[in-house]
Amino acid sequence: MCVLQSKKDNRDSKFGFSDKAKEEIAQYLSTIKSEDCQIEIAYFGGSFTGLDMELQREFLEAASGFKDERIIGIRMSTRPDYINKEILEQCVEFGVKTIELGVQSASNRVLELNRRGHVFEDVIRAAEMIKIIRNRTWASDDAGNVWLRPGNRY
Repeated sequence: MCVLQSKKDNRDSKFGFSDKAKEEIAQYLSTIKSEDCQIEIAYFGGSFTGLDMELQREFLEAASGFKDERIIGIRMSTRPDYINKEILEQCVEFGVKTIELGVQSASNRVLELNRRGHVFEDVIRAAEMIKIIRNRTWASDDAGNVWLRPGNRY
């Protein structure tokens, strides 16, 4: 289940997403009839950890209220250069299970030519930081090819 928001959607809190996100999550859950499935709430379609920390908190609070035997966790996608200790501490606080790193290339030259704003060493640093907090780390390219998984050497 993936929930994305627009700042225009709702103004019930500082950023206006909490109630709207909860409504959307509840609506999606009502469409899943099987009680024996496991569901993750996902924040994809951008660099979640690049959002303002308070906005991240608001989204994570909305999702964490639904965690039970069917909702097994929260996952998100982000850029490797948007990972730091403060962000990871907040992810741990809300039980984020998976952080998918968007990695376009392992070549610093390619990253530079495409103005990615980071180098491959940022990928390594981010993956190591995530690994320390025992999250699952996934790195994928724009085509969706997964090539960095827990336990893999990079």
